[in-house]
Amino acid sequence: MNIKDTQNFLHSTKLVKHLIDICNVNSDDVVLEIGPGKGIITTELSICASKVIAVEFDKELYIKLSKKYANNDKVDVFYGDILKFTPSVSNYCVFSNIPFNITSKILNKFLSDKKNDKMYLIMQYEPFIKYAGAPYYNETLRSMLYKPFFDMELKYKFNPSDFKPAPQARIVLASFERKIFPDVKMEEEKLYKDFLAYVYTNKGETFFAKIKTLFSDNQIKRVWGQVEIDKTTKISEVSYEVFLKVFKLFFLYGTDKNKQLVTDSFSNMNKQNNKLQKNHRNMNRFSRSNHFSSRK
Repeated sequence: MNIKDTQNFLHSTKLVKHLIDICNVNSDDVVLEIGPGKGIITTELSICASKVIAVEFDKELYIKLSKKYANNDKVDVFYGDILKFTPSVSNYCVFSNIPFNITSKILNKFLSDKKNDKMYLIMQYEPFIKYAGAPYYNETLRSMLYKPFFDMELKYKFNPSDFKPAPQARIVLASFERKIFPDVKMEEEKLYKDFLAYVYTNKGETFFAKIKTLFSDNQIKRVWGQVEIDKTTKISEVSYEVFLKVFKLFFLYGTDKNKQLVTDSFSNMNKQNNKLQKNHRNMNRFSRSNHFSSRK
């Protein structure tokens, strides 16, 4: 599939200027742009940022961009896959109208990069709320994963006519800004991710059922007394603040034996997800192969 077929491009310079302005991109920022297309955002970013690193996957567009910015010292154009590219600078921010078909991969990659201070993405509304959680949506595994480290906000809602071609889905500008003081400290981070994965994948219909094996009988009584939620509350109904409080209590008072229960849960969950995705791709290839064979 041509990458141009997976993107909807803005066509108003005035709107682009407004979007950059409300995100406060300034002369201190080195900006990574994913899929610059014809450069409508690139040009405006180059006016206010210290440097723009534009990464384009479409060869034809890359060649045109290289010629367009050949004499602009503030724009570096690269050809390649953004999922295999990381800027070789000490810190940077992202401002992009991203290809919607790889939204989750872009978010997971750059939200996990410690050098990325802030990210402003033109993206579909549905993936945004799943990563942002409350107040836009119920908390999810993804929102719980990144919320300790990022403030997430819906900055702008687009009209379909803002793009060519006009998209069918709702499109927004979303911000992900790294917290100066994260809710989970560096020494807590691995345990937090393992705790998160364990709780979300553990058996049980309720939040209480999922966490009770991680505490002694006396501890779970004290924990439940502090969070003040009903034992029938499902995990999708638990607020970030409650989840964070329970984790902090586990970090402080959980026994080594109970902490061992969650060890490597996060990496194991990712391995399982990758295996399922690989099997799904193989099944799709097998189905297409049978389909074409049957037509011969």
